[in-house]
Amino acid sequence: MKNLFIQILKYSLTGVITAIIDFAVFSLLSMYHIHYIASNIASYFCSMIANYWLSVNFVFDHKDGWSRKKEFAVFVCLSLIGLLINTFFLWFFYDVIYLYLLGNDAVNSVQAGKMLCKAGATSILLVYSFLSKKLFLKGQKREKELTAE
Repeated sequence: MKNLFIQILKYSLTGVITAIIDFAVFSLLSMYHIHYIASNIASYFCSMIANYWLSVNFVFDHKDGWSRKKEFAVFVCLSLIGLLINTFFLWFFYDVIYLYLLGNDAVNSVQAGKMLCKAGATSILLVYSFLSKKLFLKGQKREKELTAE
């Protein structure tokens, strides 16, 4: 159980770092009036590359019997599904339920509203992201350690 807790902490730290990258790129592109969906896709890809590197080098063990190419291909497929989930909920919060209007009291209401929608979509993505990477990218060694406790 201790190893699982440490893994969740490492994953959380990785998530914070990649979320900062995601939000920073999204915010920067939004400030230059790039459409929020295009900004989301670009920022997601930047954070995806950072997330891959951190995940395979810091959080999860290498999966036995898998080449790095196969591991990366699975990671990209899972991440593309994550991008669809993230983009759907960003659109849903922004264009369907108008969550961005809650940012109207902020100094830069349009930017604050977009960031609020982005935060909501990212929150939903976190659950999918951890579970999918845990199920498909975890190493066998770590799995044996976790079941031995």
